Amino acid sequence: MKNMLLASVFAVATLATFATTATAANPNGPKPKCPFGQIPVLEMGSYTCKDLTIKAPGRETENQAGSAKFGAVKKPARAKADFVILSATRVGGSDTKFGVQIKNQGTQATSGGLLQGLNMGQGGGGATAYMPKFKAGETKFVFVDFKTSKFERSDRILFMADYKNDVPESKENNNKYAVNY
Repeated sequence: MKNMLLASVFAVATLATFATTATAANPNGPKPKCPFGQIPVLEMGSYTCKDLTIKAPGRETENQAGSAKFGAVKKPARAKADFVILSATRVGGSDTKFGVQIKNQGTQATSGGLLQGLNMGQGGGGATAYMPKFKAGETKFVFVDFKTSKFERSDRILFMADYKNDVPESKENNNKYAVNY
């Protein structure tokens, strides 16, 4: 009985040793012992020895420069304008004239453009006004006069800066602004 108890305790201890060794093993294989100046690097599930380098994010190392594997360095995007309409209100004393506040929130000066206003209600109609030149970050008012439109209280008026897309912008989808009459 003592022999059987001793054999089972020894078997349990042996199994426990194997189990802890198996679970502690690296699933990617053992790390290799690399020569001086190299470190083990995990690539695609296995370790390889590589030279020790420091890589800054978004920059190439000397070994990567001109390499077809990593491609060429991308040039920064060219600065562009970006019109956005901040507000639109009726000018006091007039039923058909609107002041539209436009900002060039881009980093490039612009050469004008066209501002269009559309009456989306029953009265219909529209108007167009020339936009002046804008410096980068500059805000200006542009006045639009709907001479042939008849407005009602429920009408919705839509304004579009650079509606013909004459000025190249960094964002072309933020040029609209709508207001209730």
